[in-house]
Amino acid sequence: MKAITTKFVPATNTRGARIKAVAEGGRVPLSVSVPYEHGLNPNENHAAAARALAAKMGWDGTWVGGGLPDGRGMAFVLTGSGAARFVVTDAAVAAAQKPSRRR
Repeated sequence: MKAITTKFVPATNTRGARIKAVAEGGRVPLSVSVPYEHGLNPNENHAAAARALAAKMGWDGTWVGGGLPDGRGMAFVLTGSGAARFVVTDAAVAAAQKPSRRR
């Protein structure tokens, strides 16, 4: 299964703001940086960087993404037959939100 994480890199004195996409590549991480496009929203910018890395590596298919818990980027996962899948039902959500009765 393939996964890509992205993060915003602020502008410096020599380079503009950009989004960096990184994936596991064995011994060394694979990465690509793309300029931040102000005409796109943040999610679209992160998706563009992930798309650029996936295209560079030849990883075609359907990708799904979402924000990281620390709010500092996004993660994108390639879906397919080898992907771990799960479904969360309304009953599971209700059970998880029910207060515990620990003493």
